[in-house]
Amino acid sequence: MRSFRKWRLRLRSLLDRSQVESDLDDELRDYVEWEIDKAMAAGGSPGEARRAAISALRGMERVKEECRDARGIRWFEDTLGDLRFALRMLRRAPGFAAIAILTLALGAGVNALMFTVIDSVLLRPLPYPDSAQLVSIDSVRAGSDRGSISLPNFLDIRRQSRLFSKMAAYEENSASLRLPSGEPLHSSGAAASPNLFEVLRVRPMLGSPFPAEEDHAGEACSVVLSADFWREHLSSDPRAIGQSLTVDGKSCSISGVMPDGFAFPARDSEFWIPLQPAPDAANRGASFLEIIGRLKPGVTLAAAQTELKVIASRLEKAYPDDDNGLGFGARFYQDRVTGDVRPALLALLGAVAILLLIASANIANLQLARALGRKREMAIRAALGAGRTRVARQLFTESILLALIGTGAGLILAVGSLGLLKRIAADAIPRVQEIALRPEVCLALLVIAGVSALLFGLAPAWQAARRDIEAALRESVGAVAGGHNQQKLRDVLVVAQLSLTIMLLAGSGMLLRTLYGLLHADAGFAAQQVLTMQTAVSGTEPQDQNLATTVYAPELDQIEQLPGVKVAGFVTFLPLSNGSASASFLIQGRSNRSPGSQPRALLNAASDHFFSALRVPLLKGRFFSRADTLGRPRVAIVNDVLARRCFAGENPVGKQIAFDAGDFKTDPITIVGVVHSTRQTGLAEPPDAQLYLDFRQVPPATLWSQFLLKQIMTYAVRVSSGDPVTVSKSVQQVIHRVDPGQTVFHIATMQEVVSASVEGRRLGAILLSVFAGLALVVAVAGLYGVLSYMVSQRKRDIAVRMALGASRDDVVRMILSRALLLYAIGLTGGVVGVIWCGHLLSSMLAGLQPWDPLALGITTFGLLLVCFVAAWFPARRAASLDPYATLRAE
Repeated sequence: MRSFRKWRLRLRSLLDRSQVESDLDDELRDYVEWEIDKAMAAGGSPGEARRAAISALRGMERVKEECRDARGIRWFEDTLGDLRFALRMLRRAPGFAAIAILTLALGAGVNALMFTVIDSVLLRPLPYPDSAQLVSIDSVRAGSDRGSISLPNFLDIRRQSRLFSKMAAYEENSASLRLPSGEPLHSSGAAASPNLFEVLRVRPMLGSPFPAEEDHAGEACSVVLSADFWREHLSSDPRAIGQSLTVDGKSCSISGVMPDGFAFPARDSEFWIPLQPAPDAANRGASFLEIIGRLKPGVTLAAAQTELKVIASRLEKAYPDDDNGLGFGARFYQDRVTGDVRPALLALLGAVAILLLIASANIANLQLARALGRKREMAIRAALGAGRTRVARQLFTESILLALIGTGAGLILAVGSLGLLKRIAADAIPRVQEIALRPEVCLALLVIAGVSALLFGLAPAWQAARRDIEAALRESVGAVAGGHNQQKLRDVLVVAQLSLTIMLLAGSGMLLRTLYGLLHADAGFAAQQVLTMQTAVSGTEPQDQNLATTVYAPELDQIEQLPGVKVAGFVTFLPLSNGSASASFLIQGRSNRSPGSQPRALLNAASDHFFSALRVPLLKGRFFSRADTLGRPRVAIVNDVLARRCFAGENPVGKQIAFDAGDFKTDPITIVGVVHSTRQTGLAEPPDAQLYLDFRQVPPATLWSQFLLKQIMTYAVRVSSGDPVTVSKSVQQVIHRVDPGQTVFHIATMQEVVSASVEGRRLGAILLSVFAGLALVVAVAGLYGVLSYMVSQRKRDIAVRMALGASRDDVVRMILSRALLLYAIGLTGGVVGVIWCGHLLSSMLAGLQPWDPLALGITTFGLLLVCFVAAWFPARRAASLDPYATLRAE
């Protein structure tokens, strides 16, 4: 009961403080009057009775303080008082408050932004139930990257595995669709084994998934659509379930619509159809499937990898011709989704952490300067009875208030920048649609703000605790406050800011230099004045139709006759498109029939004028010609990488190769030309061996036609002059005139294709440059603040020097030499950091040079100029002092 009354009093003291204080005054007044009445009843005079009553209390205010302490909320009242005082102090120093809050807002804002991206992209589970159990299975060969898996190998893995509860195969796909209304369009999706949605544990929000494998037979086809596709093209009509949708000429029944936000395997996937492999799928060497599996509860990734190694060993023994040297690897599916962008995001996270350190150091410098200016105030507080802990708590309260305001402003800045970041990073960051500021990130940022407040409030609190009250009270206003040790501490903070800034500036310089080098690297072609567009046949043409002679050749002929068009060609996989198909082949006259000894190359079908359209240089032999038709001896063109790799020291022209893989077996093919290599997957990746076949010699109604001509084809149209986009409508009209069902999409200039291939690196370079620019502003502001404060505190010293004969130029040189010394020390630490970080970044980001003297030289020289400007103004102000007026004021 007593405890309840105590807590009720505390709560009332917090909520109704004025009434409680009034009650306390009334009670003390009643007590005094009672004591007076008691003394007067004993015979005392009224005056003596009042003096005795008040004397018995030992001071009215002292009793009130004891009563307040007894309530147990004194700490809360003191905190409120400290906060009110801190607010008044910030209002009295608006310049300091604005600079400190803006500095911290920049540091906290960019950290909140990057924390949000890291949390949403790398840390948050994928939007599938128990997504931590999802694993991607890839083929692994010595000396090559992870690859796809053939259908027979997938079936063997699924049958022999004991650690996966379910396993599904899929193939990213794009298709020409025809809506129930008859409208044609092209869309991206996937062909997957029917249990895919069971593996992901996601069911359609409308309808049902396509039938299970054992129920899926014959020519029946079903399709599942994304929610966005259903809304945009089917007007959110629930009656669409059961209607027919044509996919590549095949009528499929719409069986379901997936929930909002479902995207697999790509962000733009809009449809899913059952996997119906082509006849060549029985070939164990035909690898085209991606595998996703769900681990059983309690199974680790390491255990799954061990099991896959055992399965690979069995298959290698059972099928030595196809699976020789083949292994299987497993990784979490989330790592597959985010693996490429993880190093860049972590590097940017390190950059924003450095920026926050620079901001904290700058605020510590401002707080220290402000504390030195308030040294007399703190001495008066101590003389009036405030202990060191009480003074330090007041200073920490001010720091925490400053940190909370700055962090709040930073969160507002992060929220405002999030939409912009999602727009500019739409093609560079996976899971970008899932990026959202979450409460956990806000809480983490508040914790960081508290730690920052502790750090930049530590210096002034430490300074206040080491005060000499008498000396502080005797100091005049113009005396040197803080002494040598305090100045040295401020110099250390400035040096740290400059070192960290050099690291950020040099890092952004290396990224920009690398980006510039990639954009100006020899890609193997000329991108200027070239229009590209992708096309796909409708799928309704007869299987025996020769697409080369009935569709593509007439289109090319008519396109080249358009006004403004210089030359036109097409290819299956455009350079820098990140699309490719590879195949192993035999070299006639060599004993290389074992799978491990057969050379391998990227495979393309191309027209005779494709090389001229992109101006790919011919090194030896000739290009394709109109005489290379079906029925004539088959010919091929190779790039110089394949020529060096397979025909070192020999002339490849005239050599013969052949394919010997099941249904892809061919007669000998003669190499008629060698062209300069083009980069297929990216500007940062070295060119690979590449082999081009003449599209006219691809036989219809074969897997070669399915493999090379019924894919997405890319036209390359070179114009005589001007903007190539101006001919895009005319080219589309020609294509639709020849084949009305052919869809055209992804229209872009070749320069835009080149630019898109480095989109991720460009975004990283831009963000890091922005962070480095902010760090530069903050660091230079810190240097300016140190020098300005030094000038204001050393007015008397400067005046004495000038009175004794020092010229104004001497004073300027003194201030500038101080700035130069701080810059030199900061440069030394920054260069060490650049060397270490450069090697770290080069190991994380492919193609990045670990040491770039030009970038470092430009960075250091530019920072020197900025520091010189920052030091010039305090130096000129010091030189403009009137020594006699200054000394009289002292």
